[in-house]
Amino acid sequence: LAVLPLIKLLGSENWKWRKEAARALGKLKNQSYPAVPALMKALKDSHNLVRAAAAKALGEIAPKAAWAVPALIQAYKDKDPIVRSEVVKAIGKIGSEAASAMPTLIQALGENNFHIKRNALWAIGQLGNVAAPATSVLLQNFQSRDERIRKDVAKALGEIGRAHV
Repeated sequence: LAVLPLIKLLGSENWKWRKEAARALGKLKNQSYPAVPALMKALKDSHNLVRAAAAKALGEIAPKAAWAVPALIQAYKDKDPIVRSEVVKAIGKIGSEAASAMPTLIQALGENNFHIKRNALWAIGQLGNVAAPATSVLLQNFQSRDERIRKDVAKALGEIGRAHV
């Protein structure tokens, strides 16, 4: 199994190798479940692209990585927008099991970064009916000047509503 050597590479001194190891683990999806603790640790790596790759990998392992949600919530505090964007997407891929991350997703809606905001809208929709408390914040974002944001708000509201059916 390729997972164990990749976990070992996450500890490499070379940041590019650590990043590629995290990316490869994400591509292995559920098979990478044993790497979740190492990927959670990689969310605190010294290099932003390693942290972003670790967050993305955790999203690809979802829903088996649901127990990593507290680490993802913590990782959202990262100063790097690339990392925050990947964290938000990972939370969305975990889905309703990531209900504890709703305050983080609502916070992400307030970002000035277009990609983070759009990823947060998508992620909220992926949480389904557990995202119902975000409805009022979503409606505020419906006032956006950007048509793409308004469309994403409508999609998120539709996903929340579909979960109630």
